[in-house]
Amino acid sequence: MQIDSENLGVIKEISELYLKLHEPKKALSALQTAYRKDHENTEILGLLASSFFALEQPDKAKSVYEEMKKLFEDKNLINEAREVGKKNMELEGKFSTPVT
Repeated sequence: MQIDSENLGVIKEISELYLKLHEPKKALSALQTAYRKDHENTEILGLLASSFFALEQPDKAKSVYEEMKKLFEDKNLINEAREVGKKNMELEGKFSTPVT
């Protein structure tokens, strides 16, 4: 399927559909195109993090969340930055191995 790389809204919608259909690799491919066009789009970054999470790549998801948090902080959007920080902590909890 050819995706119009100029229309980030379409890429976002297609990526959301791929994620709902449990096709995170396809979503990731489209999202990487969108990221190259607008690397400060927090919606795209959120979907990227979700794709990496679905692909069981927590380090990459965490990196994306950290990037989102910094963008929010730079724009003085403190509440949004906190929410992303919480998501990042939840992610760590889901993929950490218990100490025995």
